[in-house]
Amino acid sequence: MFNYNEAFGRNIGTISTDEMAKLRHTKIAILGVGGVGGRYAESLVRLGCENLLITDVALFDPPDLNRQFGSSMKTMDKSKVECVAEAIKDINPEVQLKQYHDGVTLENHKEIVDWADIVMDAVDVTAGNVKQKLNEYAYETGKPIVSNYLVGQGSICLVFDKEYGISFNQYFGLEENETQEQFFKKLVKGVYPNPTSDIHYGRAVEELLDGSGHIPSSTANSYISGALGVMALRGALFSNPKIPYAPYYQQIDLFDMKYYVEQYNYQQN
Repeated sequence: MFNYNEAFGRNIGTISTDEMAKLRHTKIAILGVGGVGGRYAESLVRLGCENLLITDVALFDPPDLNRQFGSSMKTMDKSKVECVAEAIKDINPEVQLKQYHDGVTLENHKEIVDWADIVMDAVDVTAGNVKQKLNEYAYETGKPIVSNYLVGQGSICLVFDKEYGISFNQYFGLEENETQEQFFKKLVKGVYPNPTSDIHYGRAVEELLDGSGHIPSSTANSYISGALGVMALRGALFSNPKIPYAPYYQQIDLFDMKYYVEQYNYQQN
């Protein structure tokens, strides 16, 4: 028999009972449940969150096995949303869960943002126009947006909130309706402000920008993205004055053993 307090009681001490009660009822939209979004989902449900919305259009395939929550040989060619939903329910069967199997689109992004109290943006970077639109709509409607990107043996974390900082478009220097190529180049520049000394990763990024490679990923940067993202969500929800809002960012680099909190200016980088 599932018992909420027994299952998640050991969170107390890392968070207060009042914070946990608020997290339990906060409506959190997790947009994409791949390498980053899947870790958001797992971490949040284990933290006691019970009102989640998840989206993804993709099926699990072999390259997902190195990092993605819910991926296994048993889930190959199956819907990521369905598999992650099942894994979430296996942890907490009482979770209230909304599922969008078509992912985030230009047609549904406003509906999704309107439902949520806070947005966790893990939309694939190949969907630049959708990513721009949902971020700008959330920003204008006053919904905090947390996003993480896999960087080296670590992650970069960005938080956008109209009350405290600048928008997604302002941070990356994006114009309305950028082409996918323009969007991608500006995005990579903004999520890689502190290049790692890891020559293998640096070479992979060069190949990625040349169109001949893939986004490098590992279990390390996936888990770190989930941890940074969840802590940023908690900071935004509980008004932690230490949380950096864009144009500031957090970055962890476990290869160089460095932690950054710095300001990004797309015109100077």
